[in-house]
Amino acid sequence: MRLNGDSSWLIQLNNTRLILDPWLVGEQVDVASWFNRQSHQDKCLTIRDLPPIDAILISHPFTDHCHEATLKQFSADTPIFASPMAFKIIQKWRYFTHLQVLNPSAKVLKPLLIKDIEIHFFAANHWLDLTHQALFLRAKASQKTVFYAPHGYWVKDLKNNQLLDNQAIDLVLCTFSWYKLPWYLGGVVNFGAHNTLQLLKQLQAKFALATHDEHKIARGLVARLAQTEYTNNLDKLLADNQLLTQIPKLEIGQVIEL
Repeated sequence: MRLNGDSSWLIQLNNTRLILDPWLVGEQVDVASWFNRQSHQDKCLTIRDLPPIDAILISHPFTDHCHEATLKQFSADTPIFASPMAFKIIQKWRYFTHLQVLNPSAKVLKPLLIKDIEIHFFAANHWLDLTHQALFLRAKASQKTVFYAPHGYWVKDLKNNQLLDNQAIDLVLCTFSWYKLPWYLGGVVNFGAHNTLQLLKQLQAKFALATHDEHKIARGLVARLAQTEYTNNLDKLLADNQLLTQIPKLEIGQVIEL
């Protein structure tokens, strides 16, 4: 289920419900309002709209993924699983009682389990890259899989990845937009459609959903410096590249069943 126009999702695998990166209220601000301030174009779902959930996953430390005002609307005993930098941020709030770090799968012998769902965190194998990382979810009973890379991922780091076992991934959530800042602010943030096409091919994706492609209302220095390119006709893009992946268009609150 799409929860906002950007990159917040509810994923149900078997009977386990997980929320990815909820940002459902207010604005997101990085550093200060003069630096980066963004808000949604369309109305998001509210916490009251959601069914009971088993856990929340936070993929990145940035405030459009790790949004304090939204997260604190959930009960303090909600299990939170966060990437290393996001974990440190949430820990400072002293709010959640069940907070656990997602260590890179390459350094962990056993996957983290939420009920019967394996959670793997793929860090970028590039120095100081906190942006191009991913979550991989696999249901043990049904073997249904989800790959979530809201900024894109380094395709060469997926090749020969034993966790993926050369299986076709059921659902890929990835950006089709290209978003670039000056090098001193991070350079290319969203890898864009070309990278996503490579991911879909490498992962043999059955379905894909565009994420982190919202035309947000942006203010501040970052908005003035950013360069953005959006990809609109995704069906034509797939056909031109001879990919069989299906890309449904999901409105906020809409659900698809794989």
